[in-house]
Amino acid sequence: STTGYVDLEWNLNCPPGTFFEIYNIECKPCDKGYFRPASSPVYSCLQAPLGTYQNETGQAFPKTCKPGFTTMFVGATDEFSCVCPGPSLTNPDGTYHEMSCGPEEATVGESGLPTSCAVLGNCKACPEGMI
Repeated sequence: STTGYVDLEWNLNCPPGTFFEIYNIECKPCDKGYFRPASSPVYSCLQAPLGTYQNETGQAFPKTCKPGFTTMFVGATDEFSCVCPGPSLTNPDGTYHEMSCGPEEATVGESGLPTSCAVLGNCKACPEGMI
């Protein structure tokens, strides 16, 4: 006699960077902006927290913004989401962005978008009384 159930192989040992997708009963890679370390439950991926981003699928860890930079939201999907933070307890006047492009480097690419040295330069403390 049969119970009417189908025997399914439940693979709850998905590798890091993937999660168990119950609808297809298989391990799927985490999307951009998400990650899953081996120590995390297998049923979902985690959003990249503030100060990090993930621009690739299927990753076990997020990538950290350059020192001094942060993100304005969780789940950032590219390095250009890293920005200089505003006022804080450690920096009450906030910070501003300074390009790190050398004299021979272009600040705008062929696509018309800023180059990485223009966007991902350095964060400098604002002078006292300036925000």
